[in-house]
Amino acid sequence: MQPRPANRFLGLYPKEDEKGRTLKFSNLVIPASYPMAYDLTVGLPEDTDDLGNNLVGDCAEAGLGHGIKWMDVIAGRPARVTTDGILAAYSDAFGYVASDPTTDRGSNALDLMKYYKKTGICGSKCDAYVQVDYQDPVQRAAAGFLLGGIGLCINVPNSIWSQPEVWDVVPDDGGSAGGHFVWVEADS
Repeated sequence: MQPRPANRFLGLYPKEDEKGRTLKFSNLVIPASYPMAYDLTVGLPEDTDDLGNNLVGDCAEAGLGHGIKWMDVIAGRPARVTTDGILAAYSDAFGYVASDPTTDRGSNALDLMKYYKKTGICGSKCDAYVQVDYQDPVQRAAAGFLLGGIGLCINVPNSIWSQPEVWDVVPDDGGSAGGHFVWVEADS
């Protein structure tokens, strides 16, 4: 499998539940009593596995895979997340076929979470999921602290293609390169 072409982000597209059934974190918890800054990774090994996202647009599945790996480490469970398992979830949930590049269209967080709850990924399932208001730093920090991390959906600017590994905000970002999903287990 060849690396994904440069200057191409296609991993995530927005989607809302048409019936309004998504649980909102703000309706479940009063976040003011939780830390505003935390890092749940202190003393743990860094997770640098791309889980296939250097090859295809599986950033949502790979991001969630990092979350599952993180929860397994904290719980002392053996590692179960693999690139093959993440690509299998991308195929099963969103129709990706390795031999057909036209099927590499990315995914969305809502349908991925529904799939994770119903079918599971790499032997892990969730009982429920919530939507966090990422623009509210208090809610974001409380959700990450209580839930062990959050999946963050971001629009990536074209300016990242000319930046080093650590991306930064620049005045002229060149417009959107597309959506991306990252797993965040620390907030400050």
